[in-house]
Amino acid sequence: MPPKQQKLSLKNRALRFLSLREHSRLELKRKLTRYAEEGDDVEALLDFLEKMKFLSSARFSESLVRRRLDSYGNHRILAELQTHGLDPDLVAQNRVELAESEVARARAIWQKKFGHLKSARTAYPANTPDSSDTSDASDTSDTSDTSDFPDQPDTLNSSRSFNSPKSVQFRGSPGSFSREQRAKQIRFLAQRGFSSVAIKAALRGEFDELDDIDEIDQID
Repeated sequence: MPPKQQKLSLKNRALRFLSLREHSRLELKRKLTRYAEEGDDVEALLDFLEKMKFLSSARFSESLVRRRLDSYGNHRILAELQTHGLDPDLVAQNRVELAESEVARARAIWQKKFGHLKSARTAYPANTPDSSDTSDASDTSDTSDTSDFPDQPDTLNSSRSFNSPKSVQFRGSPGSFSREQRAKQIRFLAQRGFSSVAIKAALRGEFDELDDIDEIDQID
């Protein structure tokens, strides 16, 4: 028979948890309490771990923020920090630091989720020519050749002619999303924890109209 595995002491169990990742004091206490036996002093052990720098609220908050930065907005991250019972001053410090990057993060997350709509856009005449206008009726030239278009479809080659500049739109370009599509994308960012201010700033270059989206004003 294999030798019986030696039971871990509460201290060694705590060190094993901390070796995997940073923990808050409250989180580690909850884990250790499940294994505590009569005579074990969990609070005293936590005090010892903090004194020896094995347990650090500052390192934990930094680690959690780093893991959440690429996926969530400030509201979501700060709410999670508060559930760990951290010092209010430490949470406030994180709030200030997170505010500096929230717009850029909202923009990056939007680009990752919806950017394919923008990169796949193509130019097309937005308005159907009036049936009374037969000036182009005899033009049967092949228009499938897109070699005149630049690789990046943000601008049109001047050699292409359309009815008017206003008659050209881009699928996925600023202003081409429907109201329902804009609202859906805004809700997506709001559910990730981004503020209305960050969402407006991040999408200002993507949507021509933002103020008329009711969902933005209901976020905060």
